[in-house]
Amino acid sequence: MSALPPEAVRDAHVFRRSLPMHIKLDRIVRAVGKTDGLTCLEIGMDNGMMSYHLRKTGGTWHTVATHEAAVRSARALVEENVHVLKKEALPFKKKVFDVVVAVDMLARVENSDAFIAECHRMLKPDGRLALTVANRKTVTLIRPLRKLLGGSRDKGGVPHTGFTESDLFVMLKNGFDVHGINKFRRFFVEFTDLCVQALARRASASGEHAERKVMRVYSWAAPFYFVAAQLDMLLLLTRGHYLIAIAQRRAWLPRKTPILTDGRTISEAVLSSIPG
Repeated sequence: MSALPPEAVRDAHVFRRSLPMHIKLDRIVRAVGKTDGLTCLEIGMDNGMMSYHLRKTGGTWHTVATHEAAVRSARALVEENVHVLKKEALPFKKKVFDVVVAVDMLARVENSDAFIAECHRMLKPDGRLALTVANRKTVTLIRPLRKLLGGSRDKGGVPHTGFTESDLFVMLKNGFDVHGINKFRRFFVEFTDLCVQALARRASASGEHAERKVMRVYSWAAPFYFVAAQLDMLLLLTRGHYLIAIAQRRAWLPRKTPILTDGRTISEAVLSSIPG
């Protein structure tokens, strides 16, 4: 590890101790399925070790990171096919990927619809898209806690609280068939991660030895994540704070959303009838 740049050393240390990252990676791998012999793209992972482990599932992978520090880390850990995101434009030709994985990107880009269209453009006709987003719950303690701890997700300079399942169906309807949306990461793990990230942000802003201080925060956090995961076992019937959608590409055809007599869309009516 001593030969790696500081960002890569930090990413490796953080990944080993961050239970939320392991949960997210596991959900992505399960959603994408087998990738042997496929050409795949992942966007927004921002921890080089997650990119490293995703590539071990097989196939040829490309990584697009959202900032230069993440690029340096990924290039040190996976070495090849690493790019940096420039606005919403992606440096790839049409119909080159079998799989595109977008990690929390809809809350980062200014135009979600344009980003979805870019994913559609890059996918082969039978390609698959996997999206992770924060789940915008109607009633939750996480939202005010996130605001209190300074962890709001920014979208165009405005705090962004996430998306609902209905939001995903609407955004994907023009060019994708949604095969499933699953929920993960419940209250105690999510709350613990908010606290850990708040401490890590303070450590990273402390100047000298910032990388080492961030790693120390995650070393202390590991047992708290473990306890949080045990407590979340009591909340198995509640909805998770993250969503992952898996969708199949089809021809781009703008669809109008049918409205029921009570003003709801069909997807909203279906989702409201599904428990937890």
